[in-house]
Amino acid sequence: MEKNFLEKILACPNCKGPVTINVEERDALGIKNGIVICQKCREEFPISDGIFYLRMLTKVTDNRGEAWSLNEFEERYDTLPIYKSAVEWGNLTGIPEEVTNFIYPKIKGRILDWLMPKQGDLILDVGCGVGYFLFEILQKNYGMDMHMIGIDVAVPNIKSLRKRCKEENVKNIVCIVADCQNLPLLNNIVDINICSEVLEHVPSPALAINEMARVLKKGGTLFISTPLEESNKKWRRLSSPFRLAKNIIPFNKKTKPHNKGFDVPITSSELKKILEEKLSILTFEKNVILPPEGYFKKLPRALTRMVVLICGFIESRFKRAFQSLAMHAVIKAKKI
Repeated sequence: MEKNFLEKILACPNCKGPVTINVEERDALGIKNGIVICQKCREEFPISDGIFYLRMLTKVTDNRGEAWSLNEFEERYDTLPIYKSAVEWGNLTGIPEEVTNFIYPKIKGRILDWLMPKQGDLILDVGCGVGYFLFEILQKNYGMDMHMIGIDVAVPNIKSLRKRCKEENVKNIVCIVADCQNLPLLNNIVDINICSEVLEHVPSPALAINEMARVLKKGGTLFISTPLEESNKKWRRLSSPFRLAKNIIPFNKKTKPHNKGFDVPITSSELKKILEEKLSILTFEKNVILPPEGYFKKLPRALTRMVVLICGFIESRFKRAFQSLAMHAVIKAKKI
């Protein structure tokens, strides 16, 4: 993207002041190397090989925040190749295709169905990973003039996104390394904001949602999907015949799950409360009546197919009765 446009949307992650971009080198996609300079606090941030390094981590001091580790989080993605779909991601992480194909249309596919971008819209994908969903949006809206931003806290993910942009000569995606709790964007500039399967990985979902609301234009739309803790707990109870014994035997009461800073789902009530402080919820769906996908990594393939078939029947015929077992919230909200 062009320098003038970027200077109208980027903000200093240190003070949220406006920025100036000094361009040192260009390539076929636009700015390749340079420096982002804050006009207010004079902080400088590098642009290297087309990637804007605007990451300043927000310190979260509760148990979840203290447990979160950037190094551990980045290590998850450091050796992964570029993947271009949810199925490819599942193959890399041991999730059977039957499970991915069941989940995708009810989460990211649902968001894709809801998306109705207009010419000239600015679309932000927060926690974009390697950005395959941005490319799916481009493919569905082929030929439409859209500006897109992919933001992720993990450098390996954004490097993979940039590599794919170069391979496919995609010029309208800005690749940014940043903290979703401290977005390096000015207020009220985003038309469509997407945050899919991300909130469970951040130290403070509330801070992340507040930041997404801040950068969203009045009338802009936020799409969120995330696992739900209450459903996760129910599946854990259903899947563990030994849970009752563990609760009875005294020494097992001392055994608690490791307190991690990521892979920690939020409850639907907490999620609604945070959203309603800044936005108007238009749609709040609970989808995917299926055990957590990690359960299927070591399950025999035939048994996986049977479980998926049964859960698909339940979700299509008896969703209301079994909605408490739906693993994911898929939400459309608007900034009024």
